[in-house]
Amino acid sequence: MNRQEELESENKRLNELNGKLEWRYNHARSQYFLFLKQVLPLLSTEKKKEIFISAGRNCAKSLGWADLYKNNPEGFFRHMHEHAGECISFSNDKKTITVVTQNRPCDCPLMRGQCGMDGAYCDCSLGWQMETYETILQKRVSVDLKESCLRGSGKCVFEITVLD
Repeated sequence: MNRQEELESENKRLNELNGKLEWRYNHARSQYFLFLKQVLPLLSTEKKKEIFISAGRNCAKSLGWADLYKNNPEGFFRHMHEHAGECISFSNDKKTITVVTQNRPCDCPLMRGQCGMDGAYCDCSLGWQMETYETILQKRVSVDLKESCLRGSGKCVFEITVLD
């Protein structure tokens, strides 16, 4: 077998593997939606918020992006603008950060295309923003969700208040 045939064979094998992985991901995702649709109505608003904020914090920690920008919020703002098209800025007194995403579906790969999903899922994004900005700023923050894709807007808008 020559080098070209080896590459074509490997490419075919990788495409088949990718197809299997994509099927497994889509299957697991549909099972997760079914789980959420069955469980969310059983939980109080407070419990849903607690669970989703915790999940969002965990997501941000596992990505590790914020660690790269500790004490460099403007660098993170640029990174998010370049890679996700987000507009992020400080207020003049540097006590408030506003995050505005592009008009797009939910950025979470699990929620993409799930417009009918319970808007409580957006609390996951609150946790993500909290963990990210508390890590970058090394200060506590509170996050207010002004608009979200899953709650009827075309974009997400967050207002982050620096507490310390």
